[in-house]
Amino acid sequence: MFTQYLPPARFWSLVEAIVAAVLIFLPVTANQVAAILAVVAVATGEQVVRKVRAS
Repeated sequence: MFTQYLPPARFWSLVEAIVAAVLIFLPVTANQVAAILAVVAVATGEQVVRKVRAS
């Protein structure tokens, strides 16, 4: 899988950046973008914590 070449933190940072790039082109307000990115950041942060603890 793709994650075997990237550490978990870097992979999930890439996921956050892709979500931000997609949101640029969607007709959403700044507040909606902030809310969506906050949810993604919390979700991906949880993934990193789980993967690091499991290692």
